[in-house]
Amino acid sequence: MVDPRSRLVPLEAVLPFHAAVGSGDAQLLRYEGDVGVALQHVGVLVGRRAHREVWPRILRWLDAHGEAG
Repeated sequence: MVDPRSRLVPLEAVLPFHAAVGSGDAQLLRYEGDVGVALQHVGVLVGRRAHREVWPRILRWLDAHGEAG
């Protein structure tokens, strides 16, 4: 998960970590922020856009890669 506008964790800091994962299944998801979220670094957890766009993608990925039980 990356916010390309972030100064705390810039995209350039995330890309080497993502490349080092070594899995073809790793995905880099972009979060462009939410209006009305005062603390943008937690917007991906609580923002409306995050719940509408980001979390469904995360949950689909987890569902596709989870153990059959």
